[in-house]
Amino acid sequence: MDKLNLQAGAANRLAGDTEKANDNAASTDRPWIGIALQAEALEVGKIPNVHIFATNAGRRPAKITWMVAAGNLFTEFPEEPSYASAKGEKSTFILVPNSPVNMDYGITGEPLTEQTMWIINARTQTLFEYAKVEYTDVRTGKSYFTHACWRYIPAFGTMKSGFYDCAEYNEAK
Repeated sequence: MDKLNLQAGAANRLAGDTEKANDNAASTDRPWIGIALQAEALEVGKIPNVHIFATNAGRRPAKITWMVAAGNLFTEFPEEPSYASAKGEKSTFILVPNSPVNMDYGITGEPLTEQTMWIINARTQTLFEYAKVEYTDVRTGKSYFTHACWRYIPAFGTMKSGFYDCAEYNEAK
């Protein structure tokens, strides 16, 4: 009886290990959406435009259920930023592997004022650009998301002004 119990235990462990290996293989084949940003220079009197690029770097198609971006001035970047100011509506589309999609829009939706540029340059507040893509694996139906964040840093010393990756909110699950 002890030998039978040992064999049953070994079979259960083997089945568990096999299931884990199958899950790992499925994870490597899943869609993986990455997000990049290209922004125009900030100028008083102009609407700052950005271009968000999302690419499926995975091996299976992704059904994009929501792709949105927004820009706001914050003293500190919030844990859950609002997308209330974002333009556009939810729509769905299929993004096949190695395919990009882009979204262009004005960060603030209105021209930058001298006061806003003073706030940004004085570093009283930081202009953040952030985006998220929610999607499902078309084969398994599992839901995933990618978040991305960039902060505008004014020129300082030898550093050029521009948008740089945030230390927070950059994640994919």
